[in-house]
Amino acid sequence: LALAHRVDSAGDAATVIAAHLALPGAGGMLLVQPPPVDVALDGVEVEGWIADGLARAKGEGVRGAAVTPFVLAHVTQAASGGRALRANIGLIINNARMAGAIAVALASGPSS
Repeated sequence: LALAHRVDSAGDAATVIAAHLALPGAGGMLLVQPPPVDVALDGVEVEGWIADGLARAKGEGVRGAAVTPFVLAHVTQAASGGRALRANIGLIINNARMAGAIAVALASGPSS
């Protein structure tokens, strides 16, 4: 993905977060990371699952706020055979791991 800024370690993320929080009126910050390689999904394949889910929703008369849960259920259960769920679980675990590492780095103070 094209990114405006990138860090490659929890320590670097902690340094950026600390600098950001030191600014008066600092807003939020979003840190993202990909899912683990062993459970990552092909973007083209996922787009196909979503398109199929949207078509099925339309065909079944699903509308409004019910569309998103319908498509998510389709992707998670029918289309991906559980692979999407495994990718999301892997990402949650990785995010928790990274959050812990960043918290430790923030608590340890500035890196040298």
